[in-house]
Amino acid sequence: MVLNRLEQHEPVQNSSWYMLDMIRYRTFSDLIAESTGVVHESPQMIILSDGAVQIHFSHTEIRTEVISQWLQQLQRKDPVL
Repeated sequence: MVLNRLEQHEPVQNSSWYMLDMIRYRTFSDLIAESTGVVHESPQMIILSDGAVQIHFSHTEIRTEVISQWLQQLQRKDPVL
């Protein structure tokens, strides 16, 4: 399970992770999709910085090493493109 992999990974300093049950709270899921332009998939991770989507991952794309790299780059304000 994706959540288990993420919980076992060392968190990046000054970052916050939130897990939302988007299937249970479909209205909230629709609101997030509308406000970010990211269509809901499950499982999914959306990385936001300064209120803007930087990148999003779903299913097997959710890998801790890639996410950690993105978060570290964002902390330096030098996003990977």
